[in-house]
Amino acid sequence: RQATLFVAPPTQPADLDAHEPTEGLSNPVHPRRALAVLDELTVLDGLIFVALVEGQTGLVRASPARGPDIDRAALAASEIWKTHRRTLRQLGHSRPGDPLEEILVTAGSRYHILRTLRAHPDLFILAVLDKLRSNLAMTRYRIMEAQQVLM
Repeated sequence: RQATLFVAPPTQPADLDAHEPTEGLSNPVHPRRALAVLDELTVLDGLIFVALVEGQTGLVRASPARGPDIDRAALAASEIWKTHRRTLRQLGHSRPGDPLEEILVTAGSRYHILRTLRAHPDLFILAVLDKLRSNLAMTRYRIMEAQQVLM
């Protein structure tokens, strides 16, 4: 199985040098590094797809797979993510060093996990899982490991 790099153009060219800044993001994650980390998650049982998503726009920054389902899911997940962030601020729960960590959505036969990157709070990992074939606890743990690597 060969992973392909999918990065939303034009703000994220695939041939960036690791030290070159990425337009639109403060403290960007290099797309090839993100792809390598996300590709390791694809072996998890029940994983349908995984992507690194820009929270404010819903753009897929990196994903081992591509397609309209991933793009639609990323856009919808970004709306959930923005709503939760706004709601937490309105309720007084958000402090500068205390960002939204994780959102778990269960719908039908799927889990949707949205995990904000600590070092890059404008990005989140989106993982979509089949409920019957996945181990939710193990997947969440592996996503937390991936989050640490992307710091």
